[in-house]
Amino acid sequence: MSGGFAVEAVIFGTNSFPLGTLTEIEAVSVPLESSDSETIKSVPISANVDASVYPILVVAIRVPEYNSTGFFIGSNDSGESAPSYLSSTFASCYLTNPTNASTLTTKQNHYVLKVSGSAEVLSTNQFYLNKLNVYPNPTSNSIQITGLTKTEKYKIYNVQGKEMSYGVVSSTNKIDIQNLTNGIYFLKFDGGNTLKFIKSN
Repeated sequence: MSGGFAVEAVIFGTNSFPLGTLTEIEAVSVPLESSDSETIKSVPISANVDASVYPILVVAIRVPEYNSTGFFIGSNDSGESAPSYLSSTFASCYLTNPTNASTLTTKQNHYVLKVSGSAEVLSTNQFYLNKLNVYPNPTSNSIQITGLTKTEKYKIYNVQGKEMSYGVVSSTNKIDIQNLTNGIYFLKFDGGNTLKFIKSN
């Protein structure tokens, strides 16, 4: 893996799968470096969802073109514990629709994607996943994190994967971002959690 790029963890909503229309609900960018090769990434992602509209949630990893990054999701020989699907926007892959991975000629690759979460009813037919958030977002001067239960070390990366700053933060502290130029950034904690925020004057 070359590093210096990002993949995304994405939550889609649909009322039928795999043939239904996938509507993107939330996405979290995960910056990667070459040192992340052969590691397991923990990515928190949250969304408020109206279950009457989207009774089915699909969790996906959206990756850049392999030829430009050398990235692929890790594999093992244990087989899948639940159905998994692959799709691609590249016409040469012939996977424009989600296709069960076990039916593909590359089925010797067993992709490692473990999804875990919890649902908390907010109101009728709504549920909530996870509680870690950055605010205000967008912002011009500082950001604060809700949901932290302890002091955490962090690093801030730009969209090219370049480290811009680092420090320590708790739920009661603010992170000064005045020196950053306008744009999208990723706040990565030592524990593996990553949040996206926008600097905008």
